[in-house]
Amino acid sequence: MSRASRVISLTVLILGHLGCGSESDSDGGAGGVAPIGTGGAGTGGDTGSSTGGTGVGGTGVGGTGTGGAGTGGDGVGGQGTGGAGTGGTGVGGAGTGGAGTGGTGTGGAGTGGDGVGGQGTGGAGTGGTGVGGAGTGGAETGGTGTGGDAGTGGDGTGGEGTGGTNELCGTGPFPAPSLPGSATPVWSGTGSGLFEGPVWIDAQGALYFSDMSWTADPPPSAIHKLTPPSTVDTGFVPNTGCNGLAVNSAGLIVAACHDNQEIATYDPVSAARTMLIDNYQGNSFNSPNDLTIRSDGTIYFTDPDWQLGGRTSETGMTGAYYVVPGGAAQLVDGTLDNPNGIALSPDETVLYLGDYNNGGSNGRVGAYPVNPDGSTGARSEFASGLSGPDGMGVDCAGNLYVAENGAGVVRVYAPDGSQLGSISVAAETTNIAFGGSDRQTLYVTAGKNLYSAQMNLPGYPY
Repeated sequence: MSRASRVISLTVLILGHLGCGSESDSDGGAGGVAPIGTGGAGTGGDTGSSTGGTGVGGTGVGGTGTGGAGTGGDGVGGQGTGGAGTGGTGVGGAGTGGAGTGGTGTGGAGTGGDGVGGQGTGGAGTGGTGVGGAGTGGAETGGTGTGGDAGTGGDGTGGEGTGGTNELCGTGPFPAPSLPGSATPVWSGTGSGLFEGPVWIDAQGALYFSDMSWTADPPPSAIHKLTPPSTVDTGFVPNTGCNGLAVNSAGLIVAACHDNQEIATYDPVSAARTMLIDNYQGNSFNSPNDLTIRSDGTIYFTDPDWQLGGRTSETGMTGAYYVVPGGAAQLVDGTLDNPNGIALSPDETVLYLGDYNNGGSNGRVGAYPVNPDGSTGARSEFASGLSGPDGMGVDCAGNLYVAENGAGVVRVYAPDGSQLGSISVAAETTNIAFGGSDRQTLYVTAGKNLYSAQMNLPGYPY
């Protein structure tokens, strides 16, 4: 498992009426030499700037020196970038660095400014707090929070860095999920195979899903488009060879494709396809199956061998990988037996990964801590005893939804791993996505059928 909110109408309005503003910088004044010195506050450019100005806190010198607070300006526009806030330097018996707060970027692609904590120097130096700004827009990226330098003196404490926020779900609070007993049929296909990989695209107001057919090996597939409540365009992409689908911050469909053994994107309007990555250390993937995307664009995906067909596995394993934007594929876990579903927690600190574990009721879901650079830590057991853990999704409260293929249900787990209940669907339940204008409609694929269930809280679009 970016997940990304859309503010397209806001962007158009801002571009039409504001255009691009100017940049401005301001420095806080220096604190006086006294028992207590406090640096002045620096504030970045005004709202309306395409790029918020840089705020730099002043220097406080004295018995207790406190650096001023630096606050980056707000950037609003087609691409708004919040200014950088840098806390001032505190020098003295106990020096405390000021707080740096990144500005808010709002627009088609909003990028929160960077917050950098100040440096504390003295008997007990405490670095300031860096808080990343919030990014809101078609592609929202929270600013980077960087803690202040460790204090120089008797006891130095580095400041705290807090990353920017992902605005897809907002801040909540969200209620506990009220689980319906069963899902309702929406649309049915014909022939052999499975529906798979649903993804909701806000900009189109539509759900896209894969239709795989067992008429050849590896199996061909198509991407259909559902416009609620039940209008389906079966000709959107009639021949893809793809399975799991997601959406990135640019609004493109990102697909796990077994035909060319690659991760690719599709334009949701023109259906143009672009390859992103097709190998691990020069070896072709087996048959990429499912994927999830971090807000910075890092893609995590599974690579079982179910749709490998007559081709030889070049990696020699069925694994899971991640790839940062513009980077090479890196291994998450190469010890799994046909990994399938994959999802990220809303705060993007946990990666959930399911594998069939030799079939039967041995299926399990593992949890991997996610590091800031995209890499993952050691696996811990999250859930077990599943008969075919397939696609996954999360709601905005952080609960995990697992399509259990063999049981024909969606099982729901709290973030601590306790089971909250299940939703009955149908045989060969394969995947889930939250959709609709409020993202409170849970769409479920099972066999050659699409189902829905109304929820009391929103979730992620794939």
